[in-house]
Amino acid sequence: MRVGLHDAERDYLKHKRFPNYALMKISAYHKARGDSVEWWDPITSHTFDLIYSSKIFDFTPENPYLPPSAIRGGTGYPDIPINQTLPPEIDAAFPDYSIYPECDYAIGYITRGCPNRCPWCVVPAKEGGIKPYRAWEQIVRPDTKKLVLMDNNILASEYGILQLESLIGTGYEIDLNQGMDARLVTDRIAGILARLKWIRFIRFSCDQIPQIEAIERAAELLEGYGKKPYNLFIYLLVTKDVENAAYRVERLKRLKGISIYAQAERNDRKGIIPKALQKEFAQRFVYGRCYLKESWEEYLTRHKEKRLQNEKVSTREEARQLAMKRLRQKNKSEYKASFTLTGDTRLVAGVTVEVSGYGAFDGKYIIETATHSVSKSGGYKTDITLRRVLEGY
Repeated sequence: MRVGLHDAERDYLKHKRFPNYALMKISAYHKARGDSVEWWDPITSHTFDLIYSSKIFDFTPENPYLPPSAIRGGTGYPDIPINQTLPPEIDAAFPDYSIYPECDYAIGYITRGCPNRCPWCVVPAKEGGIKPYRAWEQIVRPDTKKLVLMDNNILASEYGILQLESLIGTGYEIDLNQGMDARLVTDRIAGILARLKWIRFIRFSCDQIPQIEAIERAAELLEGYGKKPYNLFIYLLVTKDVENAAYRVERLKRLKGISIYAQAERNDRKGIIPKALQKEFAQRFVYGRCYLKESWEEYLTRHKEKRLQNEKVSTREEARQLAMKRLRQKNKSEYKASFTLTGDTRLVAGVTVEVSGYGAFDGKYIIETATHSVSKSGGYKTDITLRRVLEGY
C-alpha cells in the first residue's frame, strides 16, 4: 500500500521546523505493516492508496487539492470533532523521525489533558482532565540526548512531577514547550526544575494578571536554587484587552533578563479573530523587543501621529466609537489611589473593589498592584494601588 502524508503547516509555514507528532506515529505504524510512506503532493495524488492530512492551526489554509477521501485530523480542521484521537494501535507506535530529518530531538507527552477550564484553551475539550500518558523512557530517542515535552500542565500531575524528578542526573536536556503554571511551583518543585538540564529556557505562561505574582514567586524560588530570571521564558496571551497585556509586560520585565513571547488570541471555532492592535502589540511591541526600552503607552505615543493618519472610519457610528475610544484612553488614569490596609489575601492585582467615603472619588476601582508583608511591629499588611474603572463609555 502507498500511503501519503500531508502536513498543512509544513506547506503553509515555510520556515516551520517542529515535527507533526501524529504524522510521525502514522508513518511508523504503516511502515511496520510493510507499507510505503511518502509525503503527499497534488500532482501524484491519484497514485496513493491512502492519504492522511494533519492541520494544527485555525489560520492555516486548507489545501484545495486534497481528495475527499483523505483522512483529516487536527484542531485546525473546524469540521473535525475537537476530541478526535488517533486509533489506539497508531497512538501506541513510536514516532518515525526519519520523515523530519532536521529534527535532532525527541518529542512527546508524559501527561495529557488539563484540570483547568481556561476559556481560550482547547485542551480540556480535546483531551479531558489531567492523566498519565507515557514514561519518559518510552519517549526518548537513542540517537539524541534532547527531549521536548509538549505537556499542557505537567505540574498539575504528581505523576508528571515524579517523572521530571526521575530525569535529574540522566544527562537528558529537556524543554517544556507549552509553558508551565507558575501557581503550582512550590519550593520542592523549584528544586526539581533547577536541577534539570534545560535545552534553553524554563517556560511559564502568564495569561491573566493574577498569574504575575505566581511567576514572581516562582522566579524567587528558582533563584534560591541558582536559576536567574534570564533563564525564564514567559508566554503571554493578548486578548482584545491590550492594556491588560501591557500591564502584565510592565510587571514581568521587572524580572531583569526575562524573555517574553506574546501571542494574540485566536480561536476560529469560537469566532475569535485578533484585531490589528493585538497583532501589533504581539509582533512589533513584544517580538520586536520595543518593550525593553519603553512602555506600551510610550510606544503608542511615539506612533500616535502615524496611527491617527492611518486610522480611518467609514460611518458616523464608527467615528463616534473611535472618539469614545480616544476619550477613554485619555481618562483612564485620571483617578488613581493607594492604600495601606490590614492584610487581606483576597486583595490581588486584577481584582475590582468599591471605594466609598471619599466623595467624588467614590466608585469601582481595579487593583493594579498588591504587596503583602508581615512584620513584628506592624503585623500583616497589604499595600495596594488602584485605578478607577471607567464606566459609561
